Amino acid sequence: MAALLAVLIAAAPVRAIVVLKKGVEQPLLGYLVRQDERTVVIREELPGGGQRETHIPRADIEELIVTVDPERLTTLDPAQPKGYREYAEELAEKRRDPEARDAARRLYAIAAARGEGVLRKGALLGLLSLASSPAEERRLRAAAFLYDDQHDPTLLSASSPSPAAPGRRARSPSPPRGPGPGSDWRWRRRRRARRRR
Repeated sequence: MAALLAVLIAAAPVRAIVVLKKGVEQPLLGYLVRQDERTVVIREELPGGGQRETHIPRADIEELIVTVDPERLTTLDPAQPKGYREYAEELAEKRRDPEARDAARRLYAIAAARGEGVLRKGALLGLLSLASSPAEERRLRAAAFLYDDQHDPTLLSASSPSPAAPGRRARSPSPPRGPGPGSDWRWRRRRRARRRR
């Protein structure tokens, strides 16, 4: 488990952004590669596992949104792992945003490593909900089982959905929300359109 947590925590920090292009309904999600006064270059993750770089002229961009709040990350206290889990839960809801998903994984890993009992189990279950492969899901299920005080055998079952974190209500599956700090990107676009009228 320590090796898995070390890999999750050691991932290089990068800035994920959401690009809202003028006249285009669907946002572009990816990692910022570089930007200058004329162009923004983002790296998009493709469904098959590949990547591509997209060059976007600044004149075509309506808004750039950075989704993980660096100030909030600096306020987290290692002596209070509950704060790490709470912020991870907020970020995990933004499943389509690659940086929010990666930051949530790192924060859950920190909470699991520093927390105990119910807090550790909840963080491991949060990690389980973000597993990137069946093999990783099996490892996380085993870790959740080992650190569970009751050694609940349903944690090992891959056919069962990942249980809700202790002290939390299980959520019904919902479609992924748009990017942004706790908001829907469509709402931002409608709000800007109303201001222009």
